[in-house]
Amino acid sequence: IFGETAQEMAAQLAYARQDPAVRAVVLAINSPGGSAAYSEELFMDVLNTREELPVVASVDLLAASGAYYVAAAADEIYAKPTSNVGSIGVIAILPGPVFLDDELITTGPYKAFGGTQDSTLRQIEMAKFAFLDAIASGRGDRLLAGAEQLSRAEIFSGVQAEEMGLIDGLLSS
Repeated sequence: IFGETAQEMAAQLAYARQDPAVRAVVLAINSPGGSAAYSEELFMDVLNTREELPVVASVDLLAASGAYYVAAAADEIYAKPTSNVGSIGVIAILPGPVFLDDELITTGPYKAFGGTQDSTLRQIEMAKFAFLDAIASGRGDRLLAGAEQLSRAEIFSGVQAEEMGLIDGLLSS
């Protein structure tokens, strides 16, 4: 889930909301995720779509990380018994150490680096908790797993995901 794919999905959701012939949306998901920002944006877009149309997510092989983030906004989520679901968390690269260069002029001490490693760690933690909150709000009372278990960022089989309340049911062949 990055710029182009997020824009395509957002356009398809907008089309579905605007076309009176569309009576429901099925999100066919097979993705390892991607950008936290784009995943969050699509989560909110699916929530907006859900206000106007029923939205169901169907997991093929994989709904991990940002892909599960998006799926959690659907009214219902279904997966195959052996689908991989979860990886609820964030990956980021810490900025390198701050250094001074007499030939590099910036308008702020962190302009060239984006911030300190400590501030980056705080941002990652905030993104993780936003992800966990989105899962909790999207799944509601159906979610049986706690934040501590989910924040380990494990990937679960469809069977495990159903037992934990991450999905609503299993697809059969």
